[in-house]
Amino acid sequence: MSGATSVSTTGGNTTLTNVDYTNDQAKKAVLDVTGALVSNATITIPNAAKVYRVLNRTSGAYTLGINRQDDCGRDMTHDPYRVEPRKPLTAKQKLKMFIAHGGICCLCNLKINGVHEAWDEHINPLWLNGDNGASNRAPAHVKCAQLKTAGEAKSRAKTRSKAEKHFGAKARKSRPMMGTKASGWRKPMNGKAERRET
Repeated sequence: MSGATSVSTTGGNTTLTNVDYTNDQAKKAVLDVTGALVSNATITIPNAAKVYRVLNRTSGAYTLGINRQDDCGRDMTHDPYRVEPRKPLTAKQKLKMFIAHGGICCLCNLKINGVHEAWDEHINPLWLNGDNGASNRAPAHVKCAQLKTAGEAKSRAKTRSKAEKHFGAKARKSRPMMGTKASGWRKPMNGKAERRET
């Protein structure tokens, strides 16, 4: 990855190109943004993009925002540690939701026995900028909901790890102790340090 992408904007949303060509804007190392802003501007860098440096040479009293998207096209601008608290539904709201979905599990598409099991599930998880609104909730089997939550744990940890690495919050690994395999050196009985053979 090398070169620079020049983008001129006066405001609004701009998405960089990112297909499989060598001149894709999102595959450059430097993003150079110019223009006289007449409104707030947002530049979206699509999946698989790595812009290492952003030069903001815009003028005007408005702001320039940069959004990076992950491999699925979701914005990576949310706080990975902020989770909206789950708000329980009232009995009336649960019944409305159950009827609206025809008593079908939103995860496996099988019928739910409403007497013995009903589970309120967030379609877009709360940790991924989901909300407690009715449009983001659906009934699900207890087992299906538990499997979904367990599957999301890995994604949640990966998202947080990426954010920590991106902002330099992860602690640097300490230098390995001399003489260990990780150091690449060994110290035989004669006391002279020498490189390990691989």
